[in-house]
Amino acid sequence: MGLFYRILIGIVTVWILLVAFSIYKRRKNEKRYKQKTDTPKYYADPTNLSLYPKNFRHISVEHINGNYLNGFHLKPEFKLFKGVVGTFGGSDGTPSYEVAQVLAGAGFEVLALFYYGMPNQRPSLTKIPLEFFSEVDQYIDDNITHSGPVTIYGLSKGAEIALNLVTLFDSIDNAVLVAPGAYNFSGLDYENYQETFPTATWGGKDLPYINTSPSGFGSLIKFMYRLTTKTPIEFLPTYKNGVKNDNNLEEKRIKVENSHANLLLFAGGDDLMWPSAEMAETIKAARPENTEVVIYENAGHLLYGDRVIEAGPINLAMGGTTKDNAQANIEYMDYLLKQLKDWHQVA
Repeated sequence: MGLFYRILIGIVTVWILLVAFSIYKRRKNEKRYKQKTDTPKYYADPTNLSLYPKNFRHISVEHINGNYLNGFHLKPEFKLFKGVVGTFGGSDGTPSYEVAQVLAGAGFEVLALFYYGMPNQRPSLTKIPLEFFSEVDQYIDDNITHSGPVTIYGLSKGAEIALNLVTLFDSIDNAVLVAPGAYNFSGLDYENYQETFPTATWGGKDLPYINTSPSGFGSLIKFMYRLTTKTPIEFLPTYKNGVKNDNNLEEKRIKVENSHANLLLFAGGDDLMWPSAEMAETIKAARPENTEVVIYENAGHLLYGDRVIEAGPINLAMGGTTKDNAQANIEYMDYLLKQLKDWHQVA
């Protein structure tokens, strides 16, 4: 047998072994990281409005949309508190619908808002035109009963969007940020891995951002291996290195000092998605007045759920344990409700 054929057989053998190992590793990880906690059906397809439950006792739910506006208006039958709370979800594409349900059940009028992914919006979490909140403002003026404060709630990338909004819109009185980001980072486009884009724009211009895309052939191979085998992907080092290595960090920092809004920040000390606890402190250091930070040291990114979650074809490392996250969720929701009641007062 010639040398060429021996090399070819060797390559084919190695390829077969790698495929077999990948299949074995993937099946093992699928079993190991099978979700222990139930997640709503709409996480599998956030744009499918039929998956969002709407039959609640004493709460009406209406789908609302406009030029960019898209989401749900939840009205309690007996509104107990003035004003309105708007909720934004994370990179999963949902509008923090579970939180909106809890708040509406407690007597708050709520707008659960999409900011990308819907037919009248940006298709990916990139170049979100922050001017969209002008339309939200107009909807509030036209449709919200019992005039009063406007509070926005944002989770993860939704917190990055929300923090930008409070620096741009004086109409926002309060903001609750869960797993917040202190900087503008690159957006997320799962259809395009070769080019980076900002998360948001203002006035038609890209906001300066920290590039967190995988850099170098080695990083790409490692990412693809984890993707193929469903080994949990931990993005924390990527974001920490992005912050550490950026040569113009201040330009990318969201200028929270330009906002008058009251801020309540929640973060998990074991966040494996990005350094939210550190960034919460960065936000507070930039504007200490009317800014409160609450950190749950043993909790992960979402303050609920498992340490690792399934996100479509991949597993994402969130941090914390199921027990610690559940306890943090109870405590933070209780804290959140008490603060909102104080901000919004009785209608």
